[in-house]
Amino acid sequence: MSGARIIFPEFRDEQSDSRYPFIDTATLTANTGALLNRDTFVDAAIYPIGAVAPLYISSIAVTSNAVTITIGDQTRTGVCTTTYAPLDPPESGELALTDSYGRPAGTLISERTKLALIGGLAPVVHTFTARATEFVAGVVYPAQEPGVRGLTTPNNSELITDDIWLVGRDGVMLRADPPNSNIIRVDIVGVPLFKRLQCVNGDNEELTTIGAFTPKTFLRTINGYGPDEFGNFNITVAAKATEATILRIYPENNVIKITAAGSKVL
Repeated sequence: MSGARIIFPEFRDEQSDSRYPFIDTATLTANTGALLNRDTFVDAAIYPIGAVAPLYISSIAVTSNAVTITIGDQTRTGVCTTTYAPLDPPESGELALTDSYGRPAGTLISERTKLALIGGLAPVVHTFTARATEFVAGVVYPAQEPGVRGLTTPNNSELITDDIWLVGRDGVMLRADPPNSNIIRVDIVGVPLFKRLQCVNGDNEELTTIGAFTPKTFLRTINGYGPDEFGNFNITVAAKATEATILRIYPENNVIKITAAGSKVL
């Protein structure tokens, strides 16, 4: 229809003459002098965990076989990245962003032909300031830092982010502090009888075979009488037959003191 007017144009068509998804004052100019076309990206949704707004494109690294786009924030220049082959950009024009832990961090939306124009044969790294490529607030979705996000193995070669069981043993105690909270308290109290524990559990074959733990017997006889079959001396104040006795037994300065109580009967 000649003279037809679109009253409610599509959102992306409406933004075609603007710098969206960047702010209106974005220069789109790199340190190399290269200019990022205002229509290279038509939309974005960026949500890296723990990022501090504003977010911006901090660099675009170009090689013969890869283009890497890096997003930065106020504290870091490398919050999340995306990489694609310049000779074979994704058909959809969508670039998935991931953070340093490999978790989804957003999407940059472009077109296949526009992404191919970014690539080149000569390796080069275009760096940008926040003033040059700051994203509008509408495409940045704050994602709160959730505290501990994973554990690494001792050589930092593997990141564990799935369900993790923490088990305290051999003198390590784990508990929620305060109770029923999300805070884990770790108390390392040690195991005074660790050699006996190793022998009993069989954790150390050498200790078990050579008998590293040998109970010591200090008290052998009392008035010529030896211990019972368990190696114990049972010293009691009174027999079961009577509750009346003058015998008193109590510890004093790491010794057992035995005395008689009461007054002399005249």
